[in-house]
Amino acid sequence: MKSDKYQQAVTAFLDKDNAEKKQKRSVANRIVDLLLDLDIELFLDIEQSEPYISFPHEPFVAHPIGGTVFRNKLSAIYWETAKNGISESVHKQVVATLSGKAHSEKITYKLWNRVAQHENEIYYDIADNLNVVKITGLGWSIEQTAPVKFRRYPHQAIQVVPVKQGNLRAFLKYLNIRNPDEQLLALTYFPVACIPDIPRCAIACIGEQGTAKTGGLRKIQELIDPTTGDLLHPPQKPGDLFALAAGYYCLYLDNVSHVTSDESDAFCRIVTGGTNGQRKLYTDNDIVQASHKRLLGFTSINQIIQKQDLLERSILLHFEYIPDESRKPEEQINQEFLAEKPLIMGGLFDALSFAIGNKVTSTSGLPRMADYAQYAASAAKYLGESEDGFLGLLSATFDKQKQTGLQSSVLGQVILDFMANKSEYSGRITEVRQELVEYAERSKGITQYDLPSHLKLTQKINELIPALRQKGIGVTTFEKGSGSHIRLFWTDGQPKMAVVAEEVFK
Repeated sequence: MKSDKYQQAVTAFLDKDNAEKKQKRSVANRIVDLLLDLDIELFLDIEQSEPYISFPHEPFVAHPIGGTVFRNKLSAIYWETAKNGISESVHKQVVATLSGKAHSEKITYKLWNRVAQHENEIYYDIADNLNVVKITGLGWSIEQTAPVKFRRYPHQAIQVVPVKQGNLRAFLKYLNIRNPDEQLLALTYFPVACIPDIPRCAIACIGEQGTAKTGGLRKIQELIDPTTGDLLHPPQKPGDLFALAAGYYCLYLDNVSHVTSDESDAFCRIVTGGTNGQRKLYTDNDIVQASHKRLLGFTSINQIIQKQDLLERSILLHFEYIPDESRKPEEQINQEFLAEKPLIMGGLFDALSFAIGNKVTSTSGLPRMADYAQYAASAAKYLGESEDGFLGLLSATFDKQKQTGLQSSVLGQVILDFMANKSEYSGRITEVRQELVEYAERSKGITQYDLPSHLKLTQKINELIPALRQKGIGVTTFEKGSGSHIRLFWTDGQPKMAVVAEEVFK
């Protein structure tokens, strides 16, 4: 219940406000009236409660009320009607008034970046303020309205308008990948990339210099979310990745030379949509929670992913060297791609429509990225492949990649070799590490500095469990007495000679 003092203050304010209304209205109030007469729509971002505005000629585009785009639009509208400019103080008053109205009316929308989902429909923002692509399980069409709101960012470019009877396979000529399995994995990536509310696999474009891996990833971005800039530089720290995720649909990084453990964890959270908390502004203590499922990709010369959880969320595409006599000028490639792009986009939306209308419903034998696998398998069927065959390919790919991570891990290879003639081994963490160090130094010339400390040993072994399990080695940790213990054992009870990647021990 409100206090008497509060009621008195409200009454005094209303009396004063009514008196002022009898006087000539301010410029700011007249501008607000003008905007309302234009049938603008005011609403709040459902996630951050920030005020936005949409104009009737672009009803599916959301502009932050405090942003530069709205400021420029406001200046243009007032000049066209009053042939005058807007001062900073008037602009601030208009923003404050509209913000108050938006917060009062409490109309909310979820804001989308490039691709939106509404019930069983997907909407793709062409970004020309005229067209949006509507995709359902029955087909796709070009529309001028949509029941969703898109948040635009300065780097985003206008997409070409797709055409019917497209050809997604035509994109393969712009990817220097010769392995048929990897070609299929790449083609099925595109339609699933346009389903915004599920985790989607990261893609790693791997190859030596001269393999056109950067150009390939750039073309992938141009197909899904064209921008005015180039691929992004790797962020200085994992937190910067989440800052980029706020404005990019495709987080595609060029020339990533290594992935630390923290960066690997951040990559996984970007793929699956982990929440990141940060201050709203540097000038206040408000904490906002941001959760972004983004498309993640990067180029690298070597296979640099080691942690098993990221390998189970990634597709590795290997680019092959292009001889000098086979190279084309980049300008020629860009012209050819631009000419074919409407057909390729049409093929992408054909595959997407088929995938969402014929999603694989079976849940048996699905890999870790289950939602991705179901839609990608449907896309493979659209491309003339077997659903079961594709699911087998995807599972085998993830298994192979996990073993690649194991081969690049010194600790993993030491454990395999150490257990080659033992049915099992267990001990305190410090004892296990000491045994591994002594074995590695004696038989492989590896020093203790190449292996994790006893404080991190359990964590590093746990990261290798999926790959070790595939090799037949089980791992358990348990408490006994006053300390933590680790048990390593062959799951079938029989020791066997482990296959060791010798390059690890050179």
